[in-house]
Order: sequence, then structure tokens, then C-alpha cells
Amino acid sequence: MEEIAASELAKIYMELGVLGLIAVVMIIILITVIKATLDNNNSNRTLLAEILKKEQKQNTEITEEIISKIVTHVPSKTENDKLTEMQKVIKRELKDLLVDVGASRVALIQYHNGGRSANKQSFLKMSCTNEQFRIEEEPLMPELKDQFRALFSEAIDKIDKDGFFYVEHLNDIKNVDNGMYRFMEDRGDEQAFHYAIHNQEKMIIGFLLVVYSSRTEVRKTSSEIEPYIKSTAKTLENLLSLK
Repeated sequence: MEEIAASELAKIYMELGVLGLIAVVMIIILITVIKATLDNNNSNRTLLAEILKKEQKQNTEITEEIISKIVTHVPSKTENDKLTEMQKVIKRELKDLLVDVGASRVALIQYHNGGRSANKQSFLKMSCTNEQFRIEEEPLMPELKDQFRALFSEAIDKIDKDGFFYVEHLNDIKNVDNGMYRFMEDRGDEQAFHYAIHNQEKMIIGFLLVVYSSRTEVRKTSSEIEPYIKSTAKTLENLLSLK
């Protein structure tokens, strides 16, 4: 189990109260005592090992329940108001970018953990969380929701490595990233400019996307797009880093 941070312990106290914390502490103490006994009492090793196994299982279940409650935390009114205001700012930033570069669509794609496999490995997924687009375009959110990042495997690798991935001509990626090529072709997208979004630890947590479709006459080069997409990406990074 991952170590629970001090801030999360405070949430545990709010969720389960002092009795819940005492229960976790008692289990930890019991496990410590049993381990010490195992080291000094070989005759009871098998029996105590079984007890230890059960206690560890119980401790895991309790901790997972605690973490689950933290993850499913319902925002307070203050938190909700803050998140609502953040969404308004993101919407404004994307709308300004859409107008400034004359694009068909601009969108914020964020990475997330989409569950776990049978061996408890996290699935790496991505979702379009915010977008602005021209009236003739269809929304991207329904199609790019909880999608595996492997859908655009080569493109994601290049974003991770270089911080960006620019598609000035659709055919340029036909033999580079088949998944992205097919996705863009099916939607009628002809240009796509991706720019990485980082958190405070400089880890990439998603990317900003600017798209030009066959329904829009405007076309841009990467040098024309980069100053605008880079500036907006920086603003979104600062905004998403706010606590």
C-alpha cells in the first residue's frame, strides 16, 4: 500500500473519526508485535504467520476503504465554487485561442488513471475535459473519453519526449502513428497541433490541442501556431496547479 500523507490522515479523521484512526494504529501495533514474536519464537512460527497474514489482509482492506473515501470525497461549497471558477477561466482561455488562431477546435486533453488490470497495474488513459469549437464541428468529448493513451502511442511518446507533436499535413503521420491518422481521417481533421501540459513537478499531465478540419479554410504552420499554443498552455499549467 502507498503511504498515506499527513493531509490524507486529516481527511481520514474527518471521515472515520478517532475510532477509525485508533483501529488502524492498533492493527499496525499488533503486526509489529507479531513480527517481533516470530523472530524469537520458532515453535509458533507457522501459527503466528497465519495470524499475521490475516491481520495484514485486514489492514489492507481498512486502508483501501479509507483511501476510497478520500478519493470519492464530495467537494464542499467552497471547493465547488473554486472548481466552477476554474472551469470558467479554462473556457475563456480556450475560446480566446480558438479565435486568435482561427482554428476549427481547441481542446484540453488530460491524462488520468482509468482503473486497474487483474494484476493491479494502472491503466493509462486520457480524456478531453474541455473544448471550444466552431458551429460546424462535432464535439470531441464523447469520442475522446476514457481512451487508452496507447490509441495514439507514437504521438504520445513524442509529446513525452519533445513536449509537442505537430501534424501540419495529415499524410505526414500515415506511417508514423496509424491510430492518430485513422482518428483524424474519420473526423475530417487535416491539421493537429499538440503541446504538453505539465504539473508543478514538471510531469506531463496532458496536452493542449489545436485542430483544423476540412470544414475550415484556414491552415497554419507550426511556427505560426507555437507562440499562441505555448502561451495558453503555460496559463493552463498555472491554473491547474492551484490548490
